[in-house]
Amino acid sequence: MNKQLYSKYRFLCFSLIALMLHCSLVSAQNLQKIEVDKFPLEAIEIGEGNYGVVLVHGAAVNADYFFGKYSSQFGQKLVSKGFRVIGIKWNHPDSAFGMKSIEAAINRLKSQGVEKISLIGHSRGGELIANFYRQNSNTINIDSIIQIDSVDDQALTHSAVKKLFIYSKNSSYSRWQPSAFQKSVDPKEQIIVPGSDHNVAKIIERQSDLLDLISIYLRK
Repeated sequence: MNKQLYSKYRFLCFSLIALMLHCSLVSAQNLQKIEVDKFPLEAIEIGEGNYGVVLVHGAAVNADYFFGKYSSQFGQKLVSKGFRVIGIKWNHPDSAFGMKSIEAAINRLKSQGVEKISLIGHSRGGELIANFYRQNSNTINIDSIIQIDSVDDQALTHSAVKKLFIYSKNSSYSRWQPSAFQKSVDPKEQIIVPGSDHNVAKIIERQSDLLDLISIYLRK
């Protein structure tokens, strides 16, 4: 190996290691307070590119859920596939705060030149993103809605957005999802994962190619 090629190889290796270290250190400490249109958004942002994904956690956890061990570092893996990711914190006594947080995250991405935006929500977060779109489908353009083991029990009746329902076959949390999927209009797909796991990391463990399937679906 000549010196020039070796130097280039070493630089690429160091760059990859630095990116891996950065992504592995994402935690609650990375939570930023960002003012978007005078709204105090709390979020974790990582990645680059013109395709943005808003990650919405479930109840009783925080914005770092999608970046830690309980989701198998879901957010970092999306970044490795070329997506810009923003995970929001939405728990608040005011129920409207969650809706405003999603809208602020979308506006934040748009202000950074992001051209395509999708929403991914787990558990109560899956219900929240669906309700957000139901209320704002006429004014906000979203490419995809992906629910992971969501407690949502209603149809998504808008043909302008792609819909992906991911849920554990025997999960008590997502027992309404088969019906919601059937009642929703095309374009739609579902991924039924064996078992009863509700934790995202456990779902990924049972469906090892899940991140690849999500990435493919987002880019359709």
